[in-house]
Amino acid sequence: GTIRIEHHPLRGTAIEPSEVPALIDELPVLMVAACAAEGSTQFDGLGELRVKETDRVQAMVAGLQQLGAQVQVQGQAVRIEGSQLRGAVVDSAGDHRTAMSLTLAGLLATGQTIIRGAECVQKSFPTFFEVLDDVVGPSTVKTD
Repeated sequence: GTIRIEHHPLRGTAIEPSEVPALIDELPVLMVAACAAEGSTQFDGLGELRVKETDRVQAMVAGLQQLGAQVQVQGQAVRIEGSQLRGAVVDSAGDHRTAMSLTLAGLLATGQTIIRGAECVQKSFPTFFEVLDDVVGPSTVKTD
């Protein structure tokens, strides 16, 4: 077979409430992608995700805001405007998906990013940081 790969800039989009149940695990990294997209991305119907093992939505909102993202929360909706991120100290809130996603956000940022509580990635991807180093090389993202 033939595989064809094309690159296009990310563009903001809308995530509807009916799509959210299929995106529970992907939401944190999609929020990071929204930061890198042109325009705005609207996530609607996130209420159920705020009562999982952690409030992953709040943890991501807080972390992205620390990194300089333009994030607005209104009820069960989150709106993210594509913007340049800057390094900061952010907290994983003990959630492995949040830690990995904020690490990726740190790669997009200018300056150094420190992820607090990053050891929680051991739960699902113990070699995450080693694999990341193999893919991107040494980075300005550090763990604390």
